[in-house]
Amino acid sequence: MSHSHSRQPQFRFWPFVVFLVSGICLIPAYAGAQQTPSIGRDALPDERFAPGQVVSSGKNASPIGPLKVKTYRLEKVNLAKPYESVEADGTRRQGETAFRLTVTLDSPPNSEYFIWVDDVPWPAYPSGYEKLNGENSISLLLNGATLPFENGSSLAISRSGRKFELTTLPEKLAVPLDVRANPIAEPTRLQIKGIRSGVIIDGKASRRVVWFTVSSPFVFPVLDAAPTLEIWDKVFVGGAQGHEASFMMGADEFARLKDGAQIILRYPVGGVVGRLNKSILDR
Repeated sequence: MSHSHSRQPQFRFWPFVVFLVSGICLIPAYAGAQQTPSIGRDALPDERFAPGQVVSSGKNASPIGPLKVKTYRLEKVNLAKPYESVEADGTRRQGETAFRLTVTLDSPPNSEYFIWVDDVPWPAYPSGYEKLNGENSISLLLNGATLPFENGSSLAISRSGRKFELTTLPEKLAVPLDVRANPIAEPTRLQIKGIRSGVIIDGKASRRVVWFTVSSPFVFPVLDAAPTLEIWDKVFVGGAQGHEASFMMGADEFARLKDGAQIILRYPVGGVVGRLNKSILDR
């Protein structure tokens, strides 16, 4: 924020609330979705098309919506070459399996896509099956022994050029218990630590603002790139120090946010934080 006066802005805070787990409507983030591990680049790219074992699938055959989606297929793939992942806390793990989520279409994919799982976008690639067996579809590949998705998650797709114009599948994602990731305990997951409103005064001008504070069990690394907070189609740039990252937005911007939208932190220690419940602001 630029200032037209040399004097330092004064800050006046209105009463604020610290989010307690019992008092917020945040859906728990699951391992892999919240703190996404970094994957070694030597993982074989052709395993996006390797044969897989079907874990669950839908049955809808009628094209739905503007993008003519049909149904989905979730498969477990055994990797020909193990990969090494690095968790957010620095723990290194060896992996030999991945999951592939495929969404079928009525016609060949003609652009880049996102597959949305519970309002979280994942970049997808053309599956290539139209050349093998005539199936038109897009897929995403997730390395790991378990999935970061909840049973009954909603599924949708969008084109990358129109990211927020979603076509929702008529079926929910079935995730069997044996492949679901365990919930991350509160002390070891990202979470909204606080949300508060206030006023920034600079000379005779004032502006109402809202602050989000995200806490992490791990220290945010010192990087040239700033962390960003994504809430539906809005992106807010913030700063990180120690175990906390803070983001400021105008009160009018906060009012326009989509209530219930997923809150996503983008940073090396990042991922899904939870859902926005606007009714608890300064309660």
